[in-house]
Amino acid sequence: MTSPGQTSPLKKIITGTITDQENQPIAGVVLELEGTSSACETNKHGKYVLTYVSSNDLRTLTPRKAAYKFEPENLTITSYTIDNYRQDFIATLQSYTLSGTLRDWSGAPLEDVIILLSGGQTSDTRSDSSGNYGFPDIAGARSYTISPDTSKYTFTPTSQPVVYLADDLSHSFFGSPEFDRDKPPNQWNSINDYSKTIITLASGLLAITVTFSGQLIGKSNDRWSTGLLIGTWIILVMTIFSGVLTATFVIQFLRNNKDGKYAILFANVSYLTLALAGLLFLAFGIYTVGFSNKSWDAATSVEQALKKMPEFTGNADAKWNLQSLQWDESSKTYKLLIAGDRTADKFTIIVEPANTRITKVEKSLLPPNQK
Repeated sequence: MTSPGQTSPLKKIITGTITDQENQPIAGVVLELEGTSSACETNKHGKYVLTYVSSNDLRTLTPRKAAYKFEPENLTITSYTIDNYRQDFIATLQSYTLSGTLRDWSGAPLEDVIILLSGGQTSDTRSDSSGNYGFPDIAGARSYTISPDTSKYTFTPTSQPVVYLADDLSHSFFGSPEFDRDKPPNQWNSINDYSKTIITLASGLLAITVTFSGQLIGKSNDRWSTGLLIGTWIILVMTIFSGVLTATFVIQFLRNNKDGKYAILFANVSYLTLALAGLLFLAFGIYTVGFSNKSWDAATSVEQALKKMPEFTGNADAKWNLQSLQWDESSKTYKLLIAGDRTADKFTIIVEPANTRITKVEKSLLPPNQK
């Protein structure tokens, strides 16, 4: 209802027909008038009637329907005082490609498998050496079903419906000659069991070595054995992590039909890292027991000191003899007093038996009455 002195908005209409290139009507095309809320849809005869409020602005009328292109793409409405009749469009149906890949449960491509296309258009093709297939130039705006031939394989899914083709689509299938989705190959159950065993072994070895790390490192007291033990821990953690990822990807594969290549990858990584951790721990044990723990006893300390005397003194002719041997508990060292038969010099030698080394050599100062 308008107030006194006001004029009612002038309503106008736009009519037309939308057909294809063979002059067949196209139903369900939505037409929208730019800058307004006015819209309508073609009926089964391809005809439309759009009502709008007239104004002095230019308006663009645009048709839209998935899988079609229109000629012209839009129309500019230029008359605002009269109705616009015979605003017609020609619709062109678009074509698309349906493609995908066929693989077995391990991810390997399936070659030379027949794939059938039914529905709005029938066709067939075969997968290539990479497991790929394709149906090019398939008419849009129709429904289709893609089905791989099941004479050689059981596929998941068994077929793939396309409700309304309006774009290029890709669909993949997984096949097995012996198992379906509910009965996957036994190798996946085996890999899952192996991953659990590896996680258990790695966790046990890590717990033991960490628990007794104080005693293990205490037997060596050098950086090489410590480095080997820490390296073992790092590799064991990597093994556990790889085992967990293996189990995770196996579960995803069995439940969701995912590609199993990552499960195989991490299974191999967990095998290798567990073997490497075992080798590192073996090397640690051999080094600790066979090398780093070989400390000198008193006799060996004296023997090594006497052997080095010509080098320390520069006197290769003298015969050196031990005069005294003392053990210093605080420094864990032997103190040796050594003298030569052809010289009045005497030398004090300090030996660290735990580290198998001579740490100090000094010439002893004798009292004047002993010179």
